[in-house]
Amino acid sequence: MDARGERATLDALGRLGYQVQTDWRPVRVELGRPGIGWVDLHPVIFDDTGHGRQHDLDDGWFDYPAGCLTIGHLDGHPIPCLSIDQQIRFHTGYPPRDVDRHDLALLQHLRACQRRSPSTRPGRPTRVTSG
Repeated sequence: MDARGERATLDALGRLGYQVQTDWRPVRVELGRPGIGWVDLHPVIFDDTGHGRQHDLDDGWFDYPAGCLTIGHLDGHPIPCLSIDQQIRFHTGYPPRDVDRHDLALLQHLRACQRRSPSTRPGRPTRVTSG
């Protein structure tokens, strides 16, 4: 999430019944809504070239190269999201949990499908659906 929109994002999620469960700002903030799900927000500061930086827990940064964002779909709604390759990069460098191994398996499957599909070209948005 663009860090400049953090307050508006938190307010909008609050109106939908989400409450802060984990607050590690400026690194991340996680919100939950009982019976519905979780939203894990990572505030990213973007420069004029589109390159982004997100704080990490060790006083360093995660880098978001310009062009690493794409458009996915959640329940038919287009949403900006990280590319498959960028999501895979962010799942490295730490001991994976079961949920991380699950996510990585899905990402690897999506990347393989994207490579096999003749209609998928570099730069084309990746479709991500819920459920």
